[in-house]
Amino acid sequence: FRYTKQWTSSASILSLSIHVIRKFVIDVVGQRSMYGRGKVLIIDQADDMLSNAQNALLKTLEEPPPGVSLILISSNKVKLLPTIRSRVQEVAFKGLPPSFIASQLMPLVSEQSEATYWSDFCEGSLGSAIDHVNKQLYPIKNSLVEKLAQLDQTGVIALAKWIIDQSKAETKKYQKNDKALTASAATRTAYRSFIAILAHTFKRAIRSHAVMQRGDLHISGEGQDIFLPLSQGDQWVLIDEIALKFGISGCAKAVYITHQISSELDANTNPSLLFESLLLQYLNCMRSSCQNATAN
Repeated sequence: FRYTKQWTSSASILSLSIHVIRKFVIDVVGQRSMYGRGKVLIIDQADDMLSNAQNALLKTLEEPPPGVSLILISSNKVKLLPTIRSRVQEVAFKGLPPSFIASQLMPLVSEQSEATYWSDFCEGSLGSAIDHVNKQLYPIKNSLVEKLAQLDQTGVIALAKWIIDQSKAETKKYQKNDKALTASAATRTAYRSFIAILAHTFKRAIRSHAVMQRGDLHISGEGQDIFLPLSQGDQWVLIDEIALKFGISGCAKAVYITHQISSELDANTNPSLLFESLLLQYLNCMRSSCQNATAN
């Protein structure tokens, strides 16, 4: 089933509400199977369930009818209530090797650097990598990295506005391709894409900094296939600039605050203020790193 705004109390779908869980899970569990073979219900992005929705699901999880299996898929199990986690059996999925993901992406992209980038970015998820390729985010990613490398006090508002404008354009594309997607859900997806790209950029900068300290090439982890070496053509000059500006501690702080800011999207925070605040915090990370370097 696909849930749409007609099953929610408002036009904005920011979470899986109790109405959705009751309609598509709890009520369905109580219905007799058409072919008598049992039922399997899958709740994707289960961590998006509101607390009252999770509480409503507890009895069904604890005492499901015979022949009924419920599967909860979550990328952030901490957001699930302890009472939910105690009633399910956790099965962890290992990510696919980046080399395999890159090989699967090659027929979908025009250049190898894009396949290599998304295979590294998506941390073992082929579906996520294909989704990002289909969204044609690679040119936007390139522009964002360029602007981040040039970030200074005078450019904060302009870059925040650019991110907002690009997110609005992406929102329209997502809704065009998926008629059931609400504007709020599409917008949140777009914002999170930009946040994920920012976090990944600083992670790449941390690798770059570590490589520069060792004085070797950008081939960290290749033998163990932890991640593929990103080609020199994939903005490594800019990544090196970011690494030098922020330092390894500044990059680490930037990754942390970027992940922290993602949770504020669910709190209806003004997006312009959200990204302006994030970029200002980046500048603080840069200054802090420079001060530490001077002190040393």
